[in-house]
Amino acid sequence: MKRHRQPHLRLWAALARAPRLGIQPRELHVLYAVRDGLVHRDPQYGDLAPWMLGTRPVDWSVTLLVLHRLVRLGAFGFGPPQITQRGRDLLAGWADPPAFGDQR
Repeated sequence: MKRHRQPHLRLWAALARAPRLGIQPRELHVLYAVRDGLVHRDPQYGDLAPWMLGTRPVDWSVTLLVLHRLVRLGAFGFGPPQITQRGRDLLAGWADPPAFGDQR
């Protein structure tokens, strides 16, 4: 019996063309926190302080998210980070882990 392999080739070609984001779980967690408005700077140090998520500094994660164009900063880096449309689309593709426990 002859097998038709063209759909598999199309699938691999589509996967090869798709942009791959090397986003780590820590950056994904920070992206959720940016969406919820939880990432801030310590008011005691002003705009020169590192970005904080609770008591944990996440300035490298915010920087990586800015480089991936998932988050944008205000002019000259002032103000809280804001999620971009690309970041919203990425989060729409992921399912929130707490949502699975409540459904039956």
